[in-house]
Amino acid sequence: MKKLTSLLFLLALFLFGINTEALCEGIEIQGDVVRLDVKEVDIMILMKEIEAKAGIKVTVGKDLIGKRVTLQFTGKIEDAVRAIFPNYALVYEGGKIKEIIAVSLTEREGGLIRAVEIRYGKDTIGVDDLQGPHSFALDTKGNIFILDTVNRRIQVFSPHGMFLFTIPLRQGIAAEDIAISGSSIFIYYGAERNLYQYDEKGRVLATLPVNVRWQSKGAMKILNDSICFSACTETQCGDVVIGRIENGLLKIPFIKQLRKGPDDGNYGPSGKKYRVTGVVLFREGADMEVVEPVGAITTYPFRSILSIGFLGEDDAGAAYVRTERREGDKLIVEVHKLHDGQKKSLTMVDSHISFWSVKNYSVDPSGVIMQFLPEEEKLRLNFYKIQ
Repeated sequence: MKKLTSLLFLLALFLFGINTEALCEGIEIQGDVVRLDVKEVDIMILMKEIEAKAGIKVTVGKDLIGKRVTLQFTGKIEDAVRAIFPNYALVYEGGKIKEIIAVSLTEREGGLIRAVEIRYGKDTIGVDDLQGPHSFALDTKGNIFILDTVNRRIQVFSPHGMFLFTIPLRQGIAAEDIAISGSSIFIYYGAERNLYQYDEKGRVLATLPVNVRWQSKGAMKILNDSICFSACTETQCGDVVIGRIENGLLKIPFIKQLRKGPDDGNYGPSGKKYRVTGVVLFREGADMEVVEPVGAITTYPFRSILSIGFLGEDDAGAAYVRTERREGDKLIVEVHKLHDGQKKSLTMVDSHISFWSVKNYSVDPSGVIMQFLPEEEKLRLNFYKIQ
């Protein structure tokens, strides 16, 4: 992917076609405020073009060539870039724009919004020869909670990757997965088979034993105040309730919840049920059945795949499914959006991971797909939106 070094370089290049050498340097972003050092460009003209084309209000602190300039956006800077140039995305590190990347046609059709990179280190996230960060979650503000398994803690970063604070875990807990509801953080520790509820100050609010009776388990999620992970039998994978939230506190599941096993399939907030039918062996493929609450069934075929997994639903009721397939000697990972009988697919161009993790893919209620990539020297979190 082609790398560009600044937002103004990008905007001027496409808006005006003017001389773009050394337009600016020292870009820094905090929320909707962008600070940068400006050279050889009329900021006022440039900002008016952004407002006209992106519909985003921009105010300028100082319009002095060669001086420090503060730009205040009433909307997200990602929205400005995406509205004007859908084939570009921003990469953040430490709360600052690290680079602007020109994405490929496949990514653009899938809508790469942004990426956040967090380098490993004593004060960020720890790794050793065997393991790295195991999982992640986002709160309603978009803050990123990384399960720093090696250091027995949770590291919290801003939506742009700036370190915010640490949540220490009880001594000896090497947690495997994390989920968030309101101000509470839920972690699962497989060695003890316990589910813990923490607050942001690191206080344990509740502990609940978990009965694991199935062959394997997948990522943890919170579904309508029920805490679940995806477990598997010999024939089916589906949601298993391991806890519930009542008045903000972790409680034992109801008996009727405990009676349901993986054979029931996965569920979404809309009440739809998702079941895989067919055998995913020898690249034969399988079908994903979507069962409406009223009983109607829509079937989506997937052929020549090696694996298939349900990720979740968005607020519009669309479902997201991850598949893997072979193309020559390459493993191709795709995420598919299923809605109203239609299937839209996105190929994950970047799928390299150096450490095993419980959760590599997730989807939020707005339909943003998150890709969690623990690499050798850094963690990268990609954000996509299927158009």
